[in-house]
Amino acid sequence: MITKQEIFKGRNETVCLLKWKMDFAMFCEDVLKLTLKPFHRRWCWLLQNNDRLAIAAPTGYGKTQIFGIAFPIWLSFFYEKSESLIVSKVVRGQSQTVLEKIKIVLMDNELLKDLIPDDRDLEFSKDRMVLTTGAKIYLAPYSANVRGTHVDYVFGDEVATYPDKQDDYIIWFRDFLSRVVKKKGKVAAVSTPVEPGDLITLLLNKKGWYSEVFAVLLDKDGKPAESPYLNSTPIWPEIHSFEDLMKIRDEQGEENFERNYQCNPKAVVAKSIFNMKDITAGYDDKRLFTHKNEGGLIFMGGDFALSAHPNADKDSFVVIEKILDTVIIKHIELHHGIPVDEKINRMLELCQLHKPYQIINDASNVGEHITQQLLNNGWPALAQPFGP
Repeated sequence: MITKQEIFKGRNETVCLLKWKMDFAMFCEDVLKLTLKPFHRRWCWLLQNNDRLAIAAPTGYGKTQIFGIAFPIWLSFFYEKSESLIVSKVVRGQSQTVLEKIKIVLMDNELLKDLIPDDRDLEFSKDRMVLTTGAKIYLAPYSANVRGTHVDYVFGDEVATYPDKQDDYIIWFRDFLSRVVKKKGKVAAVSTPVEPGDLITLLLNKKGWYSEVFAVLLDKDGKPAESPYLNSTPIWPEIHSFEDLMKIRDEQGEENFERNYQCNPKAVVAKSIFNMKDITAGYDDKRLFTHKNEGGLIFMGGDFALSAHPNADKDSFVVIEKILDTVIIKHIELHHGIPVDEKINRMLELCQLHKPYQIINDASNVGEHITQQLLNNGWPALAQPFGP
């Protein structure tokens, strides 16, 4: 057990308590006896000074320890009746382990153990704990059922794995963020990125959120190092030296290393035809799809399929605008097994809407026939082979 003597070290207890209340990082080091690196201290400062925080950080580098264990304990110790909510994809997964770790930390610390009520079975359940200060720490799966609970702090654990991407993460924005509005509380979304478009990547670019990306290897300017990582410095060499990290890269492949350790969701996808770095180099996340012409040349493309089988290929219609060297995607749509006449009619509708300078269609299957029909209707269509 960590004793009070080890914690205070002969210092004035009242002064220490005041300092720890003002400085979360100092509380982590003095009371919880955590070994903090500069990036950990940066997390602590960001957490204390921002109400909406998005952090992309490497796997295994203490995200849950700081955001999911230490901060709820700090709130519970210094703020009576404070309420914290830890969220993960499922209740009986990682968050269950977080709750167990919080219990262990409290019971193994002479200063903190008084937070534990005498009737532990009553006050400690699988999804919440109620402490002697009146503070509460909840667990919740990532679902709409969280409604009704108003808290001071929400910790989104590994938010890149949350499942409702197709609905623009409506559960996160509608159900979880609303839990802190009444109490004007904090939200920390922390995760290792998975892909462009996941929730952590979205929040890194979200207005009103403070965000930072932490990579395991930094260049001489303190920014995430780029492959081949020459002259780069590890942020936690006691955990992973440069040699260790290069071994991990060789074992996992550079794409996985870039995602898991450099926190780069735009890493090259193995065996893909197109290089993701090239595709996303000029990506502008502030743009929305619009039919409005910005003064460039409009091009349309058509790739056609015939089968209506669920696993078959699809029709793909794309509209882009080219302004000098900039290409803007105006419109994309897919269709599964629609008749040829319907394909033609839909392309004619898109032509009327976008007024293309040139239409380029796949010449295979029915492409030549569709191209001829577009020409017959006065549109500049061209059929050509679509190779790999």
